[in-house]
Amino acid sequence: MSQRRESPASDARPSEFGGGRTQIRGGRHRACDACHQRKIKCDGATPQCDWCRHHGGICVFSRGHHHNPRQMRSIKSSKTDLVQRLERMEQILTENFQDRTEPSPQGGCSSRPLLHPRVSKSDAGKSSNHDVANVGQIHLSSYKLGDINLFHGVPFLSREGQKWIGVRSEEGEPQKDNYKFPGLPWVNQSQDSRPESLLRSTLEELPPRGVLESYLGKSQQSDFFSFLPLTEPVLFAATVERAYNASGTYQALTAKASIFAYLALRVLIGDSETENLASQPVAGYEAACRILMPDLFAAQPSSEIVGTLMMLAVYQFGCGNIHTTDIIMSLAARFLFMLGAHLYPGTDIDGPPIESQKLEARRVLYQRDLFWICYSLDKEIMFRTGRPPIINDTSCDLTFPAYYLEQMSLGPHIVWRLPSDLRLSIIKSNAYEKLYSPQSLHKSDAELFKDIRELDNSLESWRLSLPVGFRPTLSFSESMSTKLELPPWNISALMVRLEYYHCMTTIHQASSRSTNWTYKRRVNEGLLSSIELALQSSRCQLRFLHSAEPISVPNIFWVVLFYPLSAALILFCHLVSDPTAPTASSDLDILRQCLNFIGEKFTKSVGSSEKQGVHIQRVYEVMVEIVRRAESVVL
Repeated sequence: MSQRRESPASDARPSEFGGGRTQIRGGRHRACDACHQRKIKCDGATPQCDWCRHHGGICVFSRGHHHNPRQMRSIKSSKTDLVQRLERMEQILTENFQDRTEPSPQGGCSSRPLLHPRVSKSDAGKSSNHDVANVGQIHLSSYKLGDINLFHGVPFLSREGQKWIGVRSEEGEPQKDNYKFPGLPWVNQSQDSRPESLLRSTLEELPPRGVLESYLGKSQQSDFFSFLPLTEPVLFAATVERAYNASGTYQALTAKASIFAYLALRVLIGDSETENLASQPVAGYEAACRILMPDLFAAQPSSEIVGTLMMLAVYQFGCGNIHTTDIIMSLAARFLFMLGAHLYPGTDIDGPPIESQKLEARRVLYQRDLFWICYSLDKEIMFRTGRPPIINDTSCDLTFPAYYLEQMSLGPHIVWRLPSDLRLSIIKSNAYEKLYSPQSLHKSDAELFKDIRELDNSLESWRLSLPVGFRPTLSFSESMSTKLELPPWNISALMVRLEYYHCMTTIHQASSRSTNWTYKRRVNEGLLSSIELALQSSRCQLRFLHSAEPISVPNIFWVVLFYPLSAALILFCHLVSDPTAPTASSDLDILRQCLNFIGEKFTKSVGSSEKQGVHIQRVYEVMVEIVRRAESVVL
């Protein structure tokens, strides 16, 4: 019986080299010279094909590569066509960009949406820095306006933005000395980097102890210190004891810093109805805190040190000093981590403070309260500046205090403990991470809109969880002003509504980064609805501020000022980009109301220094110019 011949395709043949097995060359292989000459199929095995192995030969490959002439002509033709197509596309894009950037010859302003800035050839080598430059940036119909909510690239304030507005409104680029504003309108520009009071060699004297204790008694009963529990009565009493009875020691210096921080904050919020707070040496209190700041930096982490830093942070934030606030909070956050305040204290001691609590339980709960204040303020600054947050959510246990959700269900007729709404602060944190962080810049349109929908659903679920009388509305009209159920003394009731509208705007504003719009100029239903929601929330915010007459603006001018100005800039950009929109006339009326609101509420209700008064006047001039520019393109 003859031996069965192995199939050429078999990979189980014995090899002549070391008794191994031959292997077939993977992929598309060339025939050896012997098989090619005999016109037989070469199986491509190595080191010998089937024919050469049976005839004792060695596979030889001496033939050169020969291309099919027809195939070569096809390849050359395809390359030529591709080059020509790219040249035509470049020419069309160049002409299209020039058409959009040149003013209309009829003297009217084009109704096309905002322009996307062209990248010049000189910037081609900077593509590696593109993502870094766009971190935390907010867009309006693909036109990059700056950090979140117009922090750096405010179109009205930046030179590039003024040039763009000049083209759209046909007023040309402003001259260098035509209009100047030294920074952002909602940031206090009047602060001194080195006040004269710092040059003094002695600290401000502490007030008599009896006077200080009288202040503390009033503060403990005030709404502000219930809203922001920056002091703990028992622990702060020990601080007062060290400041007055342990003079000359290191502990006395940090205790004095804590008292000076409290006194400065008390003057800022106007914690007395009968006393003339203007006579208080607040500049001396602030200078004393700055002089003692190195002692705070060098101190071991403790409740007293963190409480002092957070009082200073809230004071600086209320004065509009965002940069200083950010630096102080960075140190406070590190101290809180060292103390373990970022972790849940446990159900055995969790709850509102009561008189019967032991000192250690009071200290732990006070540190946890300070953590939540730091967390909320950190997310607010993140949303205003576009800078990354100081506190990373994944490194913290964000379990709410046991009493927190219960107090929220009672509505605005009680003073909430802890600022804002912690649930809203967490939504802000998620919004930054998903929409404005470096990782978010690499997302596709589908991923971007998916995140926007999820965040919008989270925001809506939070809104519906609030009591009906306190719940922010999705629309706002003049007739609704009489239906507001917000007590004029409740700061949190005012701030939560403003934060909600601003959060809605910032979430949906991210849709303008869509590549479908940026590069293809196509507007789908999802993009259109997101842009409209961003505009609608800005309208609601301004109408709410104008119509809520019973709500008096508290003595936190720089905190509240941010909201009407940022919303006004959003509407202004929309009017400039599309002056023929059906809502243009009503949006212009809203901007005029915002101008009246700033003129009536802020310039008259804030008892400010001369420098601060000058800046308030400049803020009013900003709004006057915004309204004037808007009228020039709409009317």
